[in-house]
Amino acid sequence: MKTINTPEAEQQYKLGAFLNAQTTNTINKQKFDSKKLLKIDQVAQRLKTYYKDAEFYINYRKTKGVIKIVTNETHLHTVNKALAEYVKILEEQGITQDIRPNTSSIGYNIARV
Repeated sequence: MKTINTPEAEQQYKLGAFLNAQTTNTINKQKFDSKKLLKIDQVAQRLKTYYKDAEFYINYRKTKGVIKIVTNETHLHTVNKALAEYVKILEEQGITQDIRPNTSSIGYNIARV
C-alpha cells in the first residue's frame, strides 16, 4: 500500500482522527448514568470559577470521565487556598487530580462506577 504525503491527504487524516475521537467520546458518554454526568458537569462548572483563562474539555472514556484544563497556571492549586480546599474535597470523593506539566494541563479523573 502506497502512502500519499500531500497536504490535502494530511488534512484528511487529521479530519478522520478528529471525527473518530468525537464519535468515541459520544459513545462513551452514553455509558454514564445521569448522576455521574451531573457530577462531572458540577465539578467542571466549579473548576471554571478558579481557572479564569483556561480551556476546558470533558472527555468520556470507558472507565472514567476526565475534565481536562489547559492552562499556564498548573500550580494554582498551591497558591489559591479555596482551590486547594476544593481539591481536598474532590480527593475525599475519589476524584483524582493529574497534573501534566509537559502539556500545561491538569486532568480531574472521575470514575464511571
